Amino acid sequence: MNLLESPKNETGESRVTKESQKNGEEEEMEDQEERKKKTSSYEGHNQSKAIRKRPLVRMNNTELGCPECVYVSLSCHAWMDHLRHIHSTTPRLAGLALLCKCGDESITSAHSEVCSISEITVIKKRDGPIRRFYDKKTTPQCVLCEMYPSCHSGYAQHLRKHHKSNLHDSGIYLICSCGFEVRNEPSAVAHLKKEKCDVRDFTLHKLDEK
Repeated sequence: MNLLESPKNETGESRVTKESQKNGEEEEMEDQEERKKKTSSYEGHNQSKAIRKRPLVRMNNTELGCPECVYVSLSCHAWMDHLRHIHSTTPRLAGLALLCKCGDESITSAHSEVCSISEITVIKKRDGPIRRFYDKKTTPQCVLCEMYPSCHSGYAQHLRKHHKSNLHDSGIYLICSCGFEVRNEPSAVAHLKKEKCDVRDFTLHKLDEK
């Protein structure tokens, strides 16, 4: 009896094995299809995000020339990228500004993206050599540490945040390149927003100086 029943057992086991393999293959195929759907959905989402984030660059109605070489561009954005990547500077460091025919003066390309006139020219705001990113620090050193704040409002902010102090308590005041006297942080911030001068060009003075 054992010899006669053994083939049946083997046939039954092989049938179960084949069914298990088939079920496993079907589950694997379903998992692959599900992963493909998720991947395609994720890629489509990323593509749509990339398309939405792509900046719209408007062309200027006048050419913008580089002060250092023969490069010209109709795009304020491209012109500023050229200054940064080729000459290691910015309009602020170079003492330049973008003057639009509508009267707006700026050191960024934001205005060119919204102005309907967009007739912009490059103007010089100060004399002297063009500053570079790698130049030695030209702003005054902090009187309480070895830091070199990059602008007059940053100097006042540095004293408050890092030394719990202010210009008056430190016995100093700052004079912007335009002649404006910075006596406290609020006046520095207000001047920074109102005026278009080079706020990186300032000098430090003691309160007891005449």
